[in-house]
Amino acid sequence: MTGSINQTHPFFGSECNGGHADFTVIRAENAQRVETDLSDAELATSPGALHTTEPLVGKTGLQPGETVIVTGASGGVGSMALQLCCLRGARVVAIASKAKEDLLLELGTEAVIDRKVPDLEPSSAYP
Repeated sequence: MTGSINQTHPFFGSECNGGHADFTVIRAENAQRVETDLSDAELATSPGALHTTEPLVGKTGLQPGETVIVTGASGGVGSMALQLCCLRGARVVAIASKAKEDLLLELGTEAVIDRKVPDLEPSSAYP
């Protein structure tokens, strides 16, 4: 066996020995089929962004209705932070390139501020 199942967490992935291996073996009862339109590369990179972001968002004590500004919101960690904040009921303002606005709105942000503006305050479309 390349890796071992971490008994604390009911998954086998980036946090387990062998989780980044090209091939590994686990018992069938520990496997779960994943049916998604995401590519293997997209599935493989999601845990890294989630593992980075979840502890940070969790430590904030974020409450529903609070407002969060996410800089670099169109990157892996930024887009994960945006989604985690939205799941917690926060109002999210994203700072990113204007070209990514539609994607960020689809992910749940309420407003996107273009990262190229020299002064963010007057550019904010968010009340």
